Amino acid sequence: MSGWTGSQDSPSVSVCIFCDDFNDNDFNTPAGPWIPKKGVWSAASADAVGSTRSKGDLVSPDFSCTTCTFEAHISVQAGGRVSLFGWYTDGGRSVEIQLMQDKQKLFIKQNSGAASIKATTPFPIAANTPYDVQASFDGTNFQVTVNGAPVPALTIA
Repeated sequence: MSGWTGSQDSPSVSVCIFCDDFNDNDFNTPAGPWIPKKGVWSAASADAVGSTRSKGDLVSPDFSCTTCTFEAHISVQAGGRVSLFGWYTDGGRSVEIQLMQDKQKLFIKQNSGAASIKATTPFPIAANTPYDVQASFDGTNFQVTVNGAPVPALTIA
């Protein structure tokens, strides 16, 4: 009988607890429906597409995790803002990442009931340009990346 003994470092694995690629052309998922909170949204093109003049929010179904990542491809119209909500339970318990094209800033806010933590940083946001926005939680901190690059100013505990 032959075998192998020893140890091997394993790479970290990012597991998507809740994912939707909208290929079914609607907002329904086994975890519940996506909720258009602000703005007008459609998934008819197999992407979540929002149209609004000022701010659009599309909220995922409720999920919770100890370590996980929430990610979306987002674009915003000239002069507008768009928010990505993760870990959403209700208006008082969620994490929001907002792209502010009108102010050329990125924003993160975590509401946990009685307390909220937020951070804002200048960031060049071109109108109608898709950005891969990701929020990761490692059990202690939220970290934001845009197009694969970390945005350290938006790390909150």
